[in-house]
Amino acid sequence: MEKRFDDILGLLKKSYGEILTPEEDKQFQQLMEDKRFRELYDELERGDLVREGIENCKLFSHYKGFTEFKRLRGRNKRRRLRLYVMLGTSAAVCVLAINFIFSFMSSWQNEHVSFATSTDIFPAGNEVRLLLGNGDTVSVSNEKKVLEDKGGAQIKFENGGLAYIAKEKSEEMVYNELLVPIGGECYLILEDSSKVWVNADSRLKYPTHFTGDERRIELEGEAYFEVKPGNKPFIVQTSMGDVKVLGTSFGVRVYKQEDMLTTLVSGRVLYRGRDSVQLVPGEQAVASLSGRIGKRVVDVDEYVGWKNGMYVFDHRPLEEIIRDLERWYGVTITFVHSELKRLPFTGYVKRHDKINIFLKLLESTGELKYKIEGKNILLFEK
Repeated sequence: MEKRFDDILGLLKKSYGEILTPEEDKQFQQLMEDKRFRELYDELERGDLVREGIENCKLFSHYKGFTEFKRLRGRNKRRRLRLYVMLGTSAAVCVLAINFIFSFMSSWQNEHVSFATSTDIFPAGNEVRLLLGNGDTVSVSNEKKVLEDKGGAQIKFENGGLAYIAKEKSEEMVYNELLVPIGGECYLILEDSSKVWVNADSRLKYPTHFTGDERRIELEGEAYFEVKPGNKPFIVQTSMGDVKVLGTSFGVRVYKQEDMLTTLVSGRVLYRGRDSVQLVPGEQAVASLSGRIGKRVVDVDEYVGWKNGMYVFDHRPLEEIIRDLERWYGVTITFVHSELKRLPFTGYVKRHDKINIFLKLLESTGELKYKIEGKNILLFEK
């Protein structure tokens, strides 16, 4: 079994490198006669998963991953599922091939991987709006343009982001609001050179230039900050408390009907709500809807990786993951069988890939199946 597995995986890799010998090419063509193998190969070829990961794939232990997959595949469906699918990483092609080859070589013919025929769903797309202090609304697009703000700052629009450059400072505090819809994102450089990445379904209110003895902004939704050090404290005000820093990198997540999360990457942060919690790098403050405040050690990439184009999940319940995907892809995902909500998922998902790849890999575990109806996605127990 092990040798057969390695042979097939080797053929897959060599086919993409176009280094098959005549004999190997004959073997590969025989494999391609299987409809399931052909569908998977075509799907990979349409995307960049294999081409991005093929050079480093040898660093991943093929057989170790295969053994782990078999062990997980054989568990009771009611137990916890740990699905190792690392999309967009050097191991992506290996894991995808593992999932398929196991089904190809096994006897469970009625449980083979079935890919639903559906329209591809990509991220909803940017339609970010900026509300200026004078009441005007401006679309933040990829067009290059420069505006003069009421507060005396110059606003530069470029590549879907914007930057503020102070020209003449006045004592009047003029606020702008950045509205990022479902499926959107925006990069912002504030007047003090602090950088902000704003995630989907979020609102950021901030002054065109900072006056007084603090730098205060308001956030609803999610954003990642790299604050420029200075004498004035930088304060992120939310409906569930404030985050105070001097110069640091951190993420804040405060969506309605969800716990507030403050994740520190570097520097120090003070969260102030009903209670106060001070964080060091690698820690996260959690403010629950019930009012309880606590902190924990986390893998920061799991909570701020989105700003670098990657969703990272570590034993995350599928129900929580679905919330992120709904905001990003602009879809509605329904659990037809509620017990699926508790399935834990571990893996990496490229943020700008179509959601279909994620769904197909979920289905390949044998735990669930899905159906796409327009912008509605249904998840069923298999």
